[in-house]
This record gives sequence, C-alpha cells and structure tokens, in this order.
Amino acid sequence: MHGDLTEARCIAINLAKIHVGSPPKLQYGEMYSTTTYTFPEGEAFRFTIDSGYDVGYYDVNEEGLSVLTWQQDNVANREWGRKPKFESSVYFMDEYMGGVFSYGKVDGKGNMTELDRYYRDNNRVKIVPIDGEKRTDARP
Repeated sequence: MHGDLTEARCIAINLAKIHVGSPPKLQYGEMYSTTTYTFPEGEAFRFTIDSGYDVGYYDVNEEGLSVLTWQQDNVANREWGRKPKFESSVYFMDEYMGGVFSYGKVDGKGNMTELDRYYRDNNRVKIVPIDGEKRTDARP
C-alpha cells in the first residue's frame, strides 16, 4: 500500500483477482503472444491487463485483492462494466513469444512513446522503473 512504485506494481499484478457482478465468459481466439500491463502514471492500485483477446481493468481494494470492474472481450466484440479513463499512463509489454520486452508512456490523447525495448534472456521482466516517475497513490 506504500513504498517503492515499481515494487508495488509487481505485487499488484500478482494479487488474487476477483470480480464484482457477473462478467460474461470470455470467448478465446487464436493464440496471442503479448501481455501488456498499463498503469495510470504514478499509480500502482489501478491497472489494465491486455492479453490480446481481452483487456481487464483491476482496482486493488483495501483488502489487497485486485477487483475486475471492466472487461473488453475482443473476440466476442463486447464490454462489461465501466471502462476506465487514464489521463496519462505507463505501459509494460511482454512479447514473450519473441523474447522482447518494451515499456513507455501514453499521453491523455493515447499517443504512445516507447522508452526502451530489448531482448531478454530467460528472465520474464514485467515491470521496470520509469525515470522521473513519482508515486502518487500511496496509502498509510
């Protein structure tokens, strides 16, 4: 709930995930080869996970659970819940089939700026520090 932003994001994406309400069952398509984690700039408690065939928005509650509150099913072309809006955000893209990791920023208009991209060995990096980014959502 407080401390280092990068560490908090790593913890957040690995928390138990639950949903409120009844999201429709996802329709799975062909294999996708990337997973992208997107956080509002300076935050660790709200994020999306984009696996290609679906995008889920999670909000970490006071109990330390990631609650799914919005879902976009790209195969069935449908949404459930309330779509989040991030003014500016940071993304971390794991192109695991190609062994590539990239990360960057997205402005309020959706323009992406890649900050770095590299081939990785067997290490599956998911989150890295963003130079100059300060945490804004710490809780006591």
